[in-house]
Amino acid sequence: MNLNFEKYAQEGNRYLNELAKELGHPEDRDRAARILRAVLNTIRDMVPPSENLQLIAQLPMFLKATYLEGYTLRKASAKPRSLDDFFSEVKKNSGRSADYDFPSEEVVRVAVQKVLSSLMRFVSPGEMEDIVAHMPKGVKQFIAESAMLQRHNLSTE
Repeated sequence: MNLNFEKYAQEGNRYLNELAKELGHPEDRDRAARILRAVLNTIRDMVPPSENLQLIAQLPMFLKATYLEGYTLRKASAKPRSLDDFFSEVKKNSGRSADYDFPSEEVVRVAVQKVLSSLMRFVSPGEMEDIVAHMPKGVKQFIAESAMLQRHNLSTE
């Protein structure tokens, strides 16, 4: 099997360009990358390793490294208990740029929704259901609404 890193880089760059545009900042790919990483790391830390492996298997190569960045099996993290806690974890995972990337609660909400919608292009509905099963009730509802929006967007294109 030949690994074509140029192809993965092109796909990753295309994805980041699209995500930056969807987030309303087409000129700021770095911001899109930080937001993507923050959301992925928050989700990753909320689900058990077996589910992470199943999700990773469905992600394209250019998203796998972002998803796994900083991951350890021994890391014990506090799981968010509410949607607000989930959004706080996303901001925390954005690091020093959190206030710039997420200046308001509404920006966090929209950014998370856009990232989730973009992931649903790659992840089967069954796997997304498995991931969502490990989330608190408010997060489950939020992700379900994001999935409905994604299906609507796909049906109107």
